[in-house]
Amino acid sequence: MSPDLPRSADIVIIGAGAIGASIAYQLGRRGVRDVVVLERDAVGAGSTSKAAGGIRVQFATRVEIELSLRGIAFFQRFEDEMGVPCDFHQEGYLFVITDEPTLARFRDNVALQRSMGADVRVIAPDDARALVPSLNVDDALAAVWGPTDGHASPNDVVQAYAAQARARGVRIVEDTPVTGIAVERGRVTGVRTPTGTIATRLV
Repeated sequence: MSPDLPRSADIVIIGAGAIGASIAYQLGRRGVRDVVVLERDAVGAGSTSKAAGGIRVQFATRVEIELSLRGIAFFQRFEDEMGVPCDFHQEGYLFVITDEPTLARFRDNVALQRSMGADVRVIAPDDARALVPSLNVDDALAAVWGPTDGHASPNDVVQAYAAQARARGVRIVEDTPVTGIAVERGRVTGVRTPTGTIATRLV
């Protein structure tokens, strides 16, 4: 067994991307101390490193909209909570619509989004061009504008999560792929890696 790999943990998280690092941070923040994150490469090297970093509330289901509203609120206070900036900019998301079925679907989405407190609106093509002067709106029926939507740096976000998780006692073990999950009588008992197995009941 690798000296960096503990023999056991209360919780093992597979993957140190934005989601895994965020879970680790939130557990550490709540006082959970025996948490290990296993990452096959380096923190943030997987899909997080390929993400555009878009943060928007313009979705079609209550769960997605609620998650996005909470996410936007978090990114607005990110630097205060995490101690570092994440290059968060609320420059807005604009969808240009050119056919009636799509417009009808977006109107339904906007009604749901607005009912949940999101700042999203259907605007005329000329209003869209006023926001983006180079935009060709000759075939546009309307546009949907979410001024609070924006983007942040995926790398800054994941590195901040990882640093804050580590500061709360979470162990992040890089260059350690998971090769299997041990199960006995329908219950998880461990996580296998090339350098050993970590005994755990929660993955």
